[in-house]
Amino acid sequence: MPLTAATVTVPLSVPPPAFVPMVSVMLLESVLTLFNGRAHLLGVESQTRFAEGCRLYGSQGELRQVFVNLIGNALDAMLYGGRLMVRTCAHKGERRGVRATIADTGEGMSQETMARLFRPFFTTKRRGGTGLGLSTVLGIVKGHGGFVTVSSEAGHGTAFKIYLPATGAPEFVLGKAELAAPSGHNELILLVDDEAP
Repeated sequence: MPLTAATVTVPLSVPPPAFVPMVSVMLLESVLTLFNGRAHLLGVESQTRFAEGCRLYGSQGELRQVFVNLIGNALDAMLYGGRLMVRTCAHKGERRGVRATIADTGEGMSQETMARLFRPFFTTKRRGGTGLGLSTVLGIVKGHGGFVTVSSEAGHGTAFKIYLPATGAPEFVLGKAELAAPSGHNELILLVDDEAP
């Protein structure tokens, strides 16, 4: 039986996601709506406090994934009820931007768990967890020029703080050249059919 004896390595160039200005409140409210039914069934009370005029610059799809992962994890930690707090405010440190806080009154985490929190495939879920949610969150936030902090204590809940770019902040905004899809450098793709005629 004929076998393919060569391996062809093709560099894949994936264009970056489109970065657009967006209102942080609208993004977070749309994500919270997805979890309304589940929160109600769990007996979780949602509290929100959004600063007016906070705008983000980034990939709407990716940032939605960040908040879906964090809010979903918060609800997973409150299987017997609790309080979910979602807040935004302007961040006026060295980098202008928006700070979004996702906090819960759930089980909390030990220091040992927190040390491994963002490692791919690490999960504390008894079933259904892939261990990719928080590593994905960290990768997306870093890709937007932001950063993540987390505080937690076993039995006392968890708070994630996400720092993201504000619209028009020059130190965060990607230039047109960085956003353009790669044009390639005359690569050649070789297809090999190893089936006998």
